[in-house]
Amino acid sequence: MTSVIATQMLGDLSSRLQRSRAAKAKVATGGARYVATLAGRGRHGQVPDFSKPAVAGTRPTSGRGVTFHFKHTYVSKLSGGTKSQFHMTSASAHQAYIERPGAAERVPDDKGDLIPASFGTIDITKGQRVAFWDKVELAEGRTGRVQCRLIVELPHELGAVERLRVARRFCEEFEKKKLPYWSVLHTPGPTSDPRNFHLHVCYYDRPAQKIDGKWDFEITEARRYASRNVRMIRPEMQKKDRTAQGPSWLLHLRESYALAANQELSARGEAKRYDPRSYWQSGVEKAPTRHLGTKAASLELTGRNTKTGSDNASKEIDFRQRAAGASDLDRHKTASKIVGNIDHLRTGLSREFDRDDQSVQVAYGLLETHRKVTENIVEIRRQVVDNEIDLEALAFRIDRRKNHVDADSKSLLTKSDDIDQAGNRHLSDLLFEEAMMMEETRSEVSHFILDLQRTIKERETAAAILGLERDSVEAALRSLEAKAVQSQARHLGVSVEEVRADLEFAALVSEIKSQDTLGASPQAPTLNQGSEGRDSSPSNRSADVAIGTWLDRVSAPTNSTPAPSIEEFLKGNEARIARGGPSAPPAPPAALDAWLQARTNMSPEIGVAPIEPMSQAPNPVPSPVRRGDYFLETPEIDGAIRFEGNPTNLAVREFMSSLSVVDNKTLRWHAQATADAIDLTPDRSFQGDYKKALRVIAHIADLRGFDLDTGVHKPELAKDPNLAKQHVDTLSNPEFRDIRSRVR
Repeated sequence: MTSVIATQMLGDLSSRLQRSRAAKAKVATGGARYVATLAGRGRHGQVPDFSKPAVAGTRPTSGRGVTFHFKHTYVSKLSGGTKSQFHMTSASAHQAYIERPGAAERVPDDKGDLIPASFGTIDITKGQRVAFWDKVELAEGRTGRVQCRLIVELPHELGAVERLRVARRFCEEFEKKKLPYWSVLHTPGPTSDPRNFHLHVCYYDRPAQKIDGKWDFEITEARRYASRNVRMIRPEMQKKDRTAQGPSWLLHLRESYALAANQELSARGEAKRYDPRSYWQSGVEKAPTRHLGTKAASLELTGRNTKTGSDNASKEIDFRQRAAGASDLDRHKTASKIVGNIDHLRTGLSREFDRDDQSVQVAYGLLETHRKVTENIVEIRRQVVDNEIDLEALAFRIDRRKNHVDADSKSLLTKSDDIDQAGNRHLSDLLFEEAMMMEETRSEVSHFILDLQRTIKERETAAAILGLERDSVEAALRSLEAKAVQSQARHLGVSVEEVRADLEFAALVSEIKSQDTLGASPQAPTLNQGSEGRDSSPSNRSADVAIGTWLDRVSAPTNSTPAPSIEEFLKGNEARIARGGPSAPPAPPAALDAWLQARTNMSPEIGVAPIEPMSQAPNPVPSPVRRGDYFLETPEIDGAIRFEGNPTNLAVREFMSSLSVVDNKTLRWHAQATADAIDLTPDRSFQGDYKKALRVIAHIADLRGFDLDTGVHKPELAKDPNLAKQHVDTLSNPEFRDIRSRVR
């Protein structure tokens, strides 16, 4: 971290400023503002602690996008904020605040005139909307919730009209539930970040409508009870919508907003996407930071310390150190996968065809070299991150403070109409003197900054040199893998693309196993052990391939030859299974069910009967999916598919085979229904089944070159050219829907 000497210099600067002010305060004369500053009050009263860590915040990117600011609060009569003689809460004042003159973004109307980007369902004029919340206060009980508020970040990459479309699409959620609301789009203020476009929404969580010019909750009538007591009631007031409350409602709003914003970003061609999930849900190893707010952000911009800012800086530093070298570790995982492919492909061939082949040993040797190089690169990356944090911490706060002091010092001298001109002059001199002290300290630590810059450059050069060595190792591994794939293709008499497709399929099965919510172990399988403890030796994997090939031909016409026993079946294919190749088995063995049950640890009720192909969904009403043994359609959501049981190679192959007859549009229909089932199903075990099914559907779409999110078929992007030609239907009017997010 930062040099102890440099940190001490920054701390000494704060002490010198404090001592200078204390000495001047004893003889201070010449204006109230100047005296207040020396006493520690006012805009310039506090002296920052320059030794505190201060770094700029960053937003980590997950697999789906970046997080965004989304704040939801509410006011009630019990805790309604500012109260006065005429108002029980601050609801009406907040409505006036978000509609204050000059705050709203201006967009062109139908005639081309610029108007404020403000819309909603609460009355027509600003005065009526302010009065609306006073009426709500009267209608609610002693502790009733009066107003709900939202402050949401808007994408600064979009234009004003596009941001307005995002807001309107998002606010449809309130219109669906008939909740009165009002929205205003705000632009960045003169002192705020130029990217600070945001949306204000205030809404009432009770459905309401107007009856004869009055809101239904306004209408009152006197009711006389049997006890002769008379009470004023509100007969037309509707009950509060309980579905528009609680964590599930807030999560739904976040997801709806992210979807609306992502649609506009996608239409504009922007790569940025919003991820509504938390850091923990998206796998980002960063502690959530707190929003600074208007006051704290203003103080931080002037170089002053705030508790929230210091906490956020500590979390940012911790995250940067954790994230250093993450991409390098991912590259090592990819290299390990390549070596695993080489081992898998070469093991069955080396005994009979390539007796002198040493590619597996060479591959593991290269992998060890790759590991050592990666460790060195990761260590250098972390040192560079530490140096960059030090460099930023040395200059960040002191530069901010100096810029602020310089600007205010000049501004005080130009206020000719100010009554306290003498105080302004004295205060300007004080700020100018402090600016000189900061510049002096900045010069003293400049050699530390130069040393850090030189060190960063040297370490980046060292990492680049090691990166070249790593690139050569990876090129050698890919060459070995290519040779192994070609040998396997020659041996089996198939194309290279088919062998690579099998490798991708094996990786898919391994990924499903490792992320199976019903599995016993959450760890990913190693080279010699599956995630469920099964023996994953080449002979076992090849046996699965052989059985899968047999099942592929079950539906084909067969002769009347009696079915052999399982021992005869395995004996006839023993040579091919040992070499890792597929077999062309005879008629089905009688004991196949029991054999597969013992091999795959499948539950007895699942079975292994062949799955009938799913029928295509007619237009416009899709037909339900045929029920099979590995997946079932949920009765609640039409078209949703469950993948039941352990995701073995055989089960996944059967699942993919049953979907092969489904065209692209129907495949997307199933994917959408399954994605909805993931969100709506309360049963965690069913949710795991849906996730497994959606993962395989997404893999099939990748093989075809079909984009599930937009419904567009792009054969040039297909991983399997043959499957890309099998189904070529596509949506003529693409529509975006975030489906793949449920896969992760």
